[in-house]
Amino acid sequence: MGPPPAPGAMPQAQQMRARRGGTRRWTWLVVVAGVVVVGVVAGGFVLLQNVRNGYYIGANKDGEVVLYRGTTQKVPGLSLSREAAKKEQPKQAILVADLPQDLQQQVKDTYTVDGPKALKQLENAVCKYSLIGEGGKVVMVKGREQQNCRQSSVKSSDIRIDELPASDVTAVEKGTLVFIGQKAAQAKLDQLGAHREECKQRTPSIKDCPSSGGARRCNPSGTRSGPTSRTSGATPPRWRFWRSRWS
Repeated sequence: MGPPPAPGAMPQAQQMRARRGGTRRWTWLVVVAGVVVVGVVAGGFVLLQNVRNGYYIGANKDGEVVLYRGTTQKVPGLSLSREAAKKEQPKQAILVADLPQDLQQQVKDTYTVDGPKALKQLENAVCKYSLIGEGGKVVMVKGREQQNCRQSSVKSSDIRIDELPASDVTAVEKGTLVFIGQKAAQAKLDQLGAHREECKQRTPSIKDCPSSGGARRCNPSGTRSGPTSRTSGATPPRWRFWRSRWS
């Protein structure tokens, strides 16, 4: 038998077991900590993706309504906001200034939406531009017969309605020339002016022009076309009959 252990000394076997137990505890602590870190990182990544994939509506520097992806919240070192794809934007540019007052403020402050379909509400509510007849001429007005929009005159023109092709006259009289944005309305007004000028040609390419281009035309001799009046110098048929009878 060996000498007895010194007082207070731990047997060698117990020391080995104590070391192995401590190592296992540290190993489990490291594993648990690693799992927690991975979970936090994964959860943060998923949360970040969800935030970046959201939608909200705001305005750009040109004062146009824009659909954005992400959030307006700021996080140092991270970009959480970007414009949505072009195909998801309004088909026609919507100016914030053309919206009713309450919607103007909402857009300026930005607000969260479910997706591109939310733009339909703004397209329906925006105060539109119309080309209508007034005083026999084509004029441009804004907000005609629209709820929450005050009708106002935007622009007059020198285009007489009776100088336009029949199809254009019908569209003006029925009030179907309605546009989102003054730019689109102006483009149509310019087109009506071009139609008027084409109808004034001797052989216009437009089929439904007014018969005289909106104004009575002169014949090659310089006199106006139309029935011969009794004051034009021509002999009325009745007097020609009696003169031939007595001659």
